[in-house]
Amino acid sequence: MSNIDTLTPDEFMRLEPADHALAIQTYSQRLTQLERKLRLFPDSETTEILLDEARRSQNLRKIHVHALHEQLWVEAEVVDGTTAVAA
Repeated sequence: MSNIDTLTPDEFMRLEPADHALAIQTYSQRLTQLERKLRLFPDSETTEILLDEARRSQNLRKIHVHALHEQLWVEAEVVDGTTAVAA
């Protein structure tokens, strides 16, 4: 999977559910690392940079969560022929 920064909108739309799941895991791990750094160095001069990185990772994770949800929702409708949520 390419970095989301280098993906075109068309490439992003072609990502598979596994790609989104991997991205979600990657951004979650990154957030955990950033939170640890912020706790260790709360008054560091890099605090603002770390907070910006955390916000960016949260936003990217949300994008992938939404995309994964959309893909699973559509797959559930196609399989069941209903609007039931995929379990």
